[in-house]
Amino acid sequence: MTRVHEPNKDDWHKLMRLMSFIKCTLKDKRIVGADCLHRKVTMVDSAHAVHKNMRGHTGGLITFVTGVVDTKSTKQKMNTRSSTETEHVGTSEYLPKNIYFVMLMKELGYQSKNYIAKDNESEIKLLKDGRDSYTWNSKHIAIKYFWYAEAVKKHNVNFLKSINEHISLNRNNPFLKHLNSII
Repeated sequence: MTRVHEPNKDDWHKLMRLMSFIKCTLKDKRIVGADCLHRKVTMVDSAHAVHKNMRGHTGGLITFVTGVVDTKSTKQKMNTRSSTETEHVGTSEYLPKNIYFVMLMKELGYQSKNYIAKDNESEIKLLKDGRDSYTWNSKHIAIKYFWYAEAVKKHNVNFLKSINEHISLNRNNPFLKHLNSII
């Protein structure tokens, strides 16, 4: 357990806020769909050292432009020394779902473009270049987390710094909070 092991007044207020949101949006229409099965966007973001044991937290989602197909929000499995490393570890923990969807769509007969939206330029460089871009500061994460540099090349993953060129998103979507500044 992380935060709710010993709930406090702040946790109660967060629960009340969530319940109010659910009550107010109970009759709203839920849109689940896909504008284009040939364009999949995966958004992953991580927060550095936010838990008591100083581990990061990762959240991600997969969308075919309209609606959300898959989400994940978890505490990271290892401690990191910088926000770039936290982003890197988070992406590597979420990437297997992305690859699964690539293989599933291929099996269903859809050749789709695969995008990963990131907001950290240092991490994008690590993702694109793999082993060619690490230094002595990041070598320790290379051992465990550079496996996906090969997966990125194998599954033809493209990276987006700004996703508004490819899709339009709802600015009020809480899952996309980290990308609102670049929309």
